[in-house]
Formats: sequence, structure tokens, C-alpha cells
Amino acid sequence: IKSRKEDIADEIIIFNTRPNRMIFSNDSNEYVRAVKVLELASKMKEGLADVTKDRRWRKHKVYKKCFVGEDAISWLMEHELEQEEDNQTNESKAEEQLDDGEKENAAVRLANEMIDAGYVSHVCNSHRFKARRNKVLFYHFHNALIELDSAELHRRAG
Repeated sequence: IKSRKEDIADEIIIFNTRPNRMIFSNDSNEYVRAVKVLELASKMKEGLADVTKDRRWRKHKVYKKCFVGEDAISWLMEHELEQEEDNQTNESKAEEQLDDGEKENAAVRLANEMIDAGYVSHVCNSHRFKARRNKVLFYHFHNALIELDSAELHRRAG
């Protein structure tokens, strides 16, 4: 079982090796997208709180505070993509109505943007989200990174 110090050390390693730090970008388009991804990660973390728990893999390995990829994709489809559709006008809704397969693909893209930003990762860092293949894949949030970037966002806004 890892101690809190080891958890923080893991977060620092991930932070230092994270490839995409768009929240610090001076490019306004990148920054706006980074803010949306950060806000989405924060909302999804709250939305998946009930299903984020310690999970056992093949009777011998326990992963702490993780969620199943399928739950994340379902949450995104239900909460984010439905909300985007609700915000469209009736005319554009009829033209741009997404079927379930398209919604799932859009949700997978959003989830993978959170991986790219470093807010979410597979428990072994070996998988990205995939359409129709997330049933037994475990992921976790990088809380320290979400909090750090949220603080940076508030600093810039204030």
C-alpha cells in the first residue's frame, strides 16, 4: 500500500513528464480549449465520485481510487454531449443530431483530451479510451494536476 508521500511523488513525476501544458499557453485558442478540458475533468471527477473506488484486477492487484472507462464514456455521453445538444437551436438540432455511435466517438475524443492534458490516465499508463472497449479498463484522476491548473486559471482570472 502506497503512502501519501509516494502518491505525491507519483503526481510530481507525471506532472514533470506531462506533454501538454496548454493551460500555460499564450495562444488564446489553446488556452480556451485547455480551460474547457480542465472544467470538464473537474465536472467528471465530481460526477464519477460514486463509482471511483479501489478495484481488484485478477484477484491479486488492487488499484486505488479508480473508475472504469465505460463509466466515464457513459457519463460524458449523458452529461456533456446531451448538454451541448440542449444548447443548440431547434433548427441546428435537427441537422446535427448525433446517433449513439457518433456520441460515443465524441465522448472518447473528449476523454482522450483529458488524458493528453494529464488529468486522467490509465492505471498502468498503457491505454487510451476506446469506443466500445472500456469495460474492464481502469483509469484514475490526477487530482493534484487538476487542482494546480485550477489554481493557475484562478490566478490568471484574478
